[in-house]
Amino acid sequence: MPETLTRARRNQIDAIIDLLDYDFATFEIEHFCQHIERLHQRPIIVTHWRLAPDLFGMWFAGAQRDYIFINASLHPIHQTHTLLHELAHLFLKHRGIGLDEVNLDPELAEALRQLLTPAPTTGHFRSAQRVLLETPEEVEAELFVILIQKRVLHAQRMNELYGPEVTSIESMRPYVNALNFNS
Repeated sequence: MPETLTRARRNQIDAIIDLLDYDFATFEIEHFCQHIERLHQRPIIVTHWRLAPDLFGMWFAGAQRDYIFINASLHPIHQTHTLLHELAHLFLKHRGIGLDEVNLDPELAEALRQLLTPAPTTGHFRSAQRVLLETPEEVEAELFVILIQKRVLHAQRMNELYGPEVTSIESMRPYVNALNFNS
């Protein structure tokens, strides 16, 4: 678990996940997203878009709905992780960072301005850029994902989280598959 969070905040995030009142024995990523959407009482639009290689995903709150953009060029396992990470920001009520602080491709920035009316001034970005990874909100979102993963593993639903191939590294598959996450 990320070490920069206090034990009290870790416990709070775990309690927030308890409040989701979600049965992880029935976990499927799409079902989980729908559950979050019902609790949030706003539509959540998830879109896979080709983003810069170091930009994994982002979340913005629009006027009527929330938008999560996932980098379509990521491995499916990384896409799922990024989706859970962005849902964490939404559910943990994180404020985000200023859009002017992130170096977005001008074409993408314009497309977002057209899509999101009024244009948001803040958002969340899952990125390889170290400055974005080290904020307390990013650490909390990663902890949220870790705690969700633990519950999914405990419920023996890893295939529903990451598919039957838990690793994309061919030589590692026999070892990872031998861990038998789903039995």
